[in-house]
Amino acid sequence: WDANWGYCGETSLIAAGMTFGQYASQFTVRALASPGLPQVQEASQLLLGVNDKAAARVMHLTVSQYNESGGLTDRARAARFVSWMRDRIAEGARVVLGVYIKGSRDAEYDHIVPAVDLVASGVENGGRSWLNDRLSFSDNYGRLRAGTFRSLFRDRRGANVSSAPPYSIPSRVNHYAVAIAGVADRERVTIPVMLQASRRGEPELADGVLLPPTPEPLAIRATVLIPDQNQSYNLYRYDDFSKVPEASFNAAAANAIQSWVIPAHSGATVAFDVDVLTSDTAVFRAVPSTAL
Repeated sequence: WDANWGYCGETSLIAAGMTFGQYASQFTVRALASPGLPQVQEASQLLLGVNDKAAARVMHLTVSQYNESGGLTDRARAARFVSWMRDRIAEGARVVLGVYIKGSRDAEYDHIVPAVDLVASGVENGGRSWLNDRLSFSDNYGRLRAGTFRSLFRDRRGANVSSAPPYSIPSRVNHYAVAIAGVADRERVTIPVMLQASRRGEPELADGVLLPPTPEPLAIRATVLIPDQNQSYNLYRYDDFSKVPEASFNAAAANAIQSWVIPAHSGATVAFDVDVLTSDTAVFRAVPSTAL
């Protein structure tokens, strides 16, 4: 949504969360990020370096924030940021970062986007091979964007020239990013669940409106990745983040509104389809049936 100061931060956390098995509305995520604040207020936005970590934690996601290091040159600062992103993505985390939009004016960042992939070029260039590495990211409007860091890193003026790409990574200023590493799981027993949705957006939200739009039907497919064919698993679905456990998932089975048993030898992946509304929260957790 572009209304109410924009929901790009919320959308980025939703996108990251779906790769780890959970969906929520943009309106819900903003309410979690800024509880009690009317969503028409500028301060209610989910912003990097402000309330991003708090929102991720309430959504039961494990999160780490990129921290700037003083005393570096602009080039060394950029190299450090690329290295951090590369390491987090290689570990399986979902990186969310701030970018410039061509034609905008904010000195720090204009837009928040989720990275999709970072591919190393393997080409040395005076000791700066990272400049040829290629970053892919979603623009949160249904388009995949990509470019080398050589072309993407730009200062505010360079990001607005006619030859600039639609989005640039800010240079000569602090970098803002978080890495979502997975779901909160103190016992490390959960197995991967990925969600696919039948539509790519929610009904439109009008600017200045205090209430979410009338919800519409949404079909969600939850695909569970099975690591051990000799093990049976339980899949739980929750409709409220406050009911999602971070340990003892089987013991807290009553918190779930729906559950399934996945027998041993069910295959490498097992998919489950549920029908919800765009305003709903749908959180899935899969654990071995032998877990606590």
